[in-house]
Amino acid sequence: MVAGAALPRRHALAASYIAGVIFFAASIWWVCYATIIGYAAAVLFLGLFWMLFVAGFRTLLLAGPVTALLAVPALWVFLEKIRSHIFGGFPWFFAAHPLYRRLELIQIADLTGDYGVSFWVLLVNFTIFLILSAATARADSRPANGADASDPARNAAGQPALRRAAVSAVALSALLTAGIFAYGKARLARLPETPVLKILAVQGNIPQRLKEITGLSEADQMKNVWHILQTYQRLTVEGLAAPGAADARLVVWPETMVTYPVSIGREIRLFLQRDVAQRAKRPFLFGCLHAWVDAANRTKICNSACLMSPSGEILARYDKIHLVLFSEYLPLKNTMKFLAALVPENFGSLTPGARNVLFEVAGLRFGVAVCYEDTMAGRIRSIRAAGADFALNVTNDAWFRQSEELEQHLAISVFRAVESRMGIVRDGNTGLTASIAPTGRIMQTAPRDTPCATILQAYGPAPLSFHVRYGDLFAWACLIFASASLLATYVRARRMP
Repeated sequence: MVAGAALPRRHALAASYIAGVIFFAASIWWVCYATIIGYAAAVLFLGLFWMLFVAGFRTLLLAGPVTALLAVPALWVFLEKIRSHIFGGFPWFFAAHPLYRRLELIQIADLTGDYGVSFWVLLVNFTIFLILSAATARADSRPANGADASDPARNAAGQPALRRAAVSAVALSALLTAGIFAYGKARLARLPETPVLKILAVQGNIPQRLKEITGLSEADQMKNVWHILQTYQRLTVEGLAAPGAADARLVVWPETMVTYPVSIGREIRLFLQRDVAQRAKRPFLFGCLHAWVDAANRTKICNSACLMSPSGEILARYDKIHLVLFSEYLPLKNTMKFLAALVPENFGSLTPGARNVLFEVAGLRFGVAVCYEDTMAGRIRSIRAAGADFALNVTNDAWFRQSEELEQHLAISVFRAVESRMGIVRDGNTGLTASIAPTGRIMQTAPRDTPCATILQAYGPAPLSFHVRYGDLFAWACLIFASASLLATYVRARRMP
């Protein structure tokens, strides 16, 4: 903020864009493992949000520090909201997310979503900016030699209003922090963390290279398919034989561990029925590909989750709705054919699902979020609003090898649990397999990058939260307030002589 206000406008915008590109390049480097072109495009695109923030920030400073005190955090939330939706959304690295283990500070997410926590973080940061600006304010308001005469920070410097605004900002930040902390402590004291179902979550730690088909003969492809199936079957049998597994009511395999479409692979389906479901004597949910033919006789493939009964009958199937940009779908690929050449074979070829599905086991209902769907607040909210008792995330993060992506993914899941006031169970091929209570507390985790089968507790829900009932109302309010403040400030500045 200090640099964004102090530098001449063009330099500030250029510097903020470069800083944004550097930040995202360092933070999502693991995307390179999946697609280098997609990584480069994402980094260059995401850097724009930092530049847009600085552009809006400088404009809002012209409205005066008191208006900016609320409008600047609202602007940040506005941009997070846009980023979480555009091109399928990338709700990653919100200002709130580093606080996922500070449970007292994130409980307001059941009212505001993670956007409310981000707002508070930006308010505190803007307060620090005002304190620094007031402390360094000159006695006059003339810009320093070489500085931009329209620089809002320079022009505000020395004004008594700046110091008064800094005092007001400190008071407001302290009051809001105390309120957030008190609300968090009260919610944590009252909300139940009640286990309702034991689940055997199988984590096979299959390297992504064994799931890729590029350059492989059909025989080698099927060899890898059977290796994955047999690895997961063996871990399932071992897990069910372990102490404490007798009362596990559901067996879960992660996303696409059945890599050949069950709908057309008769031998594979028989293996799942006979050697997994019937042997486990429990309902069995697995991530798979589902193939079907549409009315135009075109083969469609979905990233799906199927629930199989102990007798081997498919009880229900959910097809992933929110596909991942550059890996599961390519925008404009039908009109811009060259895009297909920029990503690996079969990328961008999946079909999105069309409806929400609730599964039922032992009298409990749950929805499935596949892969990054648990980072989408709307997806988890729709599961809870439909009447689910908990959510299940099945994911294959082996794409990203031993990177910190696994911890980042888990951190976002914590906010989804708080927002929905619903337990979330996560089963990842390489991790992080975990159970999260409706309070956001991470109750259990399995070691990452390790083949294992872990008994996890699913935790029952609290009453429907404000966020589930009314959605991202706070974020939309921030968007409207920030937009109105920017427009009003711009119009006033244009009218000034």
